[in-house]
Amino acid sequence: MTTLTSARTFTLHRLPALLRWAEDGADVVADTMAAHRALLGHAMSSLLARVDELSRSDSAVAGSSTVRDLAPAWARAENGARWRVTSAPATCRRVLWMPHRPLEAARWIGAGLAHEEAAAARAGELEHRSWSALGDRRLGPGRLPPVPTAWDEGRKGDPDVVVRPPHGDAGRATLQQAPVFGGGIPVDARSPLARAVHLSRCQGPSVTWPEFDEATIGRVVARLDEAGNGLRATAPVAAALVETFTTVVVIRGPGVGFGHGSTVVDLGRTVIMDPSSACASVARLAEGLLHEAVHHLCNVTVRDTRWVEDPAATVTVESPWTGNPLPLWAYLQACLVWAGMRAFWARARDLGTFDRAHAEERHAVAAHGFEAGPVLDRIPAGTRAGVHPLVAAAIDESSRP
Repeated sequence: MTTLTSARTFTLHRLPALLRWAEDGADVVADTMAAHRALLGHAMSSLLARVDELSRSDSAVAGSSTVRDLAPAWARAENGARWRVTSAPATCRRVLWMPHRPLEAARWIGAGLAHEEAAAARAGELEHRSWSALGDRRLGPGRLPPVPTAWDEGRKGDPDVVVRPPHGDAGRATLQQAPVFGGGIPVDARSPLARAVHLSRCQGPSVTWPEFDEATIGRVVARLDEAGNGLRATAPVAAALVETFTTVVVIRGPGVGFGHGSTVVDLGRTVIMDPSSACASVARLAEGLLHEAVHHLCNVTVRDTRWVEDPAATVTVESPWTGNPLPLWAYLQACLVWAGMRAFWARARDLGTFDRAHAEERHAVAAHGFEAGPVLDRIPAGTRAGVHPLVAAAIDESSRP
């Protein structure tokens, strides 16, 4: 039987096929997601067992509704609701990277399951406002089933605003959902999770950033759709990667300057800063989606397969693409990501699936980092032995023109 770890090392072995955007890369996407689902399932089983153990050994914990209600809520939840909660980036952070805090994970997952149950309910009463674990849906208090309603325009961006249901539905709970693009990826500009996102290049608390108005969000979603169509026309595997591993796109900071990012622990959350800016062309948005999706796939392997062994983990390497000093593991991912971008934009340029000038520009940016020689040679010689051999081999093969 294939173990979780061996499934991930198998992914590393096959990364070059994916980053060439050939048809057989689709198997890498599917198999890696299957391994990720298996890992989340295993982590959830471990959490339920841990919570049960705590309830038996600690009377204070046993009396908590968080502990008491989690197992029954999980047992009665439909598979779709379970996956929406467990695949959410904030859940991945808690169950995969914070196993030492089981009660926090139990509270989070319990709240997410309660939200899913209320959203699907045909009758009953919802006492309090709630958000989905993914941040793509908000339920207001009132009678169930909820009635869909638009975001309130009186206090734009305020997640605590009370939204009144349409005339004739007084007392009914409200249901508000984030817009989606490209096969159902939600675009979150409103949830508390989105409002808490903070990228280091932006100064000040995230809650002080300007908010998007509804018209701007609509334009951004339309451009993301166009970017997704361009990905699909250029390389169906690239679109499949984005749609499989991007669980939510968070947009923040209109007016602060375009950029994008993700983290290793919040797997599936792609953050795009200022996607309405003039420089956020359809090509740049497509690259942002694909760039972060490659990171998401790589990060599935990181949890169980160490890319860098100590003491090499403390080494930093200057990125030839941005000039930024990166931790070694991040530099290794950058090498793979930019190899994928170089191959993608070469295809786009030849096929004419994006504005040709933009495709040429992005290809030149990606190719530039490989022009000074083998990217692995930038790693100090004394630390190269600390790089996982499959990662080094994948980078070596993907870096070839």
